[in-house]
Amino acid sequence: MRKINLRMLTGIAMFTALAIVFTRILVIINTDTLRLTIGNVPIMLCGIFFGPVAGAICGALSDFLGCILLGGYMPYLPMTLSMIVIGALPGVSAMLFKGRVKNGISNIFVISITVAVTELIASFFWKTLCLSWLYSSPFIALFAERALINVIQTVTEIALLYALLKGGQLVKMFGTKRGGTEKNGK
Repeated sequence: MRKINLRMLTGIAMFTALAIVFTRILVIINTDTLRLTIGNVPIMLCGIFFGPVAGAICGALSDFLGCILLGGYMPYLPMTLSMIVIGALPGVSAMLFKGRVKNGISNIFVISITVAVTELIASFFWKTLCLSWLYSSPFIALFAERALINVIQTVTEIALLYALLKGGQLVKMFGTKRGGTEKNGK
């Protein structure tokens, strides 16, 4: 287990706040069963820079606080699990690929696989299943309705994560040995 320090706590708080704003305020499409945002990007970044536990905490906090503060309702706990996965899986990926590919997690192939697997598990499948339970709607109908939005969101997240990690500014601020984002072993 990593030692929690002020930089990590500040990073988790910043990424959580960004996720809430990007998910609840800067929404492109928002209906009962569809939402197109970039709110997962800060959660994934938190997992990449600070590890899967910090990413999971960021995902859970952003869902919980976003629902209560800006949604006006209590979080649906099975849906919160998807946000935990969205934060944890990129953290696991960063740990697994550290030192195995040039430039660590900033490699486009690694980012693409990480985001695609994360979105497939958390959004395509789990969120759709949760919405099916919540609204008593057929899973297949919801899956078909949400498929295009999920593909657009996945491609957008890949592009944003690649640009943010390749640019290097966030890596300079938050790069950690655990996340695999450091260059030249520093």
